[in-house]
Amino acid sequence: MEDFMKKFFLPVMVCLFLVSCASTSGHESRGTEPSGKSANVASGLSKPGGKVDSLSDGAVYTNKTFNFGFKLAPTAVVMTGDSLDFMQTEPNVLVDIMAMDGNNVHSISITDVSESTFSDDEDDDDSNVSFANSEFFVEIMKDIFVASWEGAGFVTKDVGVKQMNFMGEKIPGVYYNGTLAGTDVWYYVVFQQSGNYIAQIVLGGASEASVKSMLGMYYRLK
Repeated sequence: MEDFMKKFFLPVMVCLFLVSCASTSGHESRGTEPSGKSANVASGLSKPGGKVDSLSDGAVYTNKTFNFGFKLAPTAVVMTGDSLDFMQTEPNVLVDIMAMDGNNVHSISITDVSESTFSDDEDDDDSNVSFANSEFFVEIMKDIFVASWEGAGFVTKDVGVKQMNFMGEKIPGVYYNGTLAGTDVWYYVVFQQSGNYIAQIVLGGASEASVKSMLGMYYRLK
């Protein structure tokens, strides 16, 4: 199980680590004073993490920091907490949940970007601008993802950024179609931001229809 998860998601972890460096591509990073929150997985990133509750017909993941949740099928293998210690490779990144149900794989990781500020407008003096759903940020992340996935052995067939319907809103997301060891794979990646935290949601499957269906599982808590 761990080898499978690492093969599919280690490139994703590389991308999460590089989120805090992404603003150096095309823009200068405008640093902010540290917010006082520790950039430590055990303490500073425990607050934005979600929780999984068991149900009679599966389980449900909820995250109050980002105001979203989704339901997991009873057949899903869910990994959270200590079972994901092998994936906690960077101090400012929390791998919050991974789930696998047949050919569908699902990951939510959270990055603390309190020491970096991003903007898609160099002339914008508002250091609190939300950037996780800007075309600028998502395009940068797309390029980082492609390099990371190809470095892990994926062969790219098609990749790009397009508007995706996520919890009733249209937001830019990364789509990726490639092969790994001759097997066709699809990924959708979308981002959510809450203050100095960015949640990266990665959905993988054998077809675009399956990952699109997974995207539709999300809902707002309020």
